[in-house]
Amino acid sequence: MPNWTPILLFILGLSLLTACQEEGPDYSQEQQTPQAAIKAFYTAVAAEDFAKAEAFCEPSSQQQLRYFATELQFKSAKPAQKEALLDKVRFDFSQLDCQEKDGSTSCQLCCNTNQEAVDIEMVQREGKWLVVANLDNY
Repeated sequence: MPNWTPILLFILGLSLLTACQEEGPDYSQEQQTPQAAIKAFYTAVAAEDFAKAEAFCEPSSQQQLRYFATELQFKSAKPAQKEALLDKVRFDFSQLDCQEKDGSTSCQLCCNTNQEAVDIEMVQREGKWLVVANLDNY
């Protein structure tokens, strides 16, 4: 008998992400600075709250976020692998430095649980700061 669990988890995850694309909560307070938006984004991803995380990332990055969510669902059957993946998005936000250069803002966030730093590109749309997610490196 085939194991339908991964397929059902995948369908459930996609359904949840698409259902949450409607008008949701107002996170504008957490999007007033690049630092606050980064912290809210990565905190939501680490908590597996992808609907909230989607509100903090650039629309062009939402496909990567969905892929990351699906990857986590597939690893649910192997808790050690899932935790290893989540450790890469769990950050100590005390070392977050953002610089504006030539009209763009980039931030460096150090460090995740594995002592790895990441560079993050930020954009501002309608007064809100959004993360250009690069989750395909995880």
